[in-house]
Amino acid sequence: NIGPSEAETLVIDIEKILFHSPKHMCKPLFSSQFLTNRIVKLQTARSHFYPVQCLNQDNENSALLFYV
Repeated sequence: NIGPSEAETLVIDIEKILFHSPKHMCKPLFSSQFLTNRIVKLQTARSHFYPVQCLNQDNENSALLFYV
């Protein structure tokens, strides 16, 4: 686990690599690539979760964040 300040530093470092390097590693998405079908209106007073396959299934806290 990392603290809030370490998380912010990590995000800043990642953004520098992805968006501010001489060769941009990320390109904008085309409009056809946006995942609008994943937008769902949730009912109030309900419990919801979105299951996804993670890289380490033995660790229930394992998560992968796609930052673009």
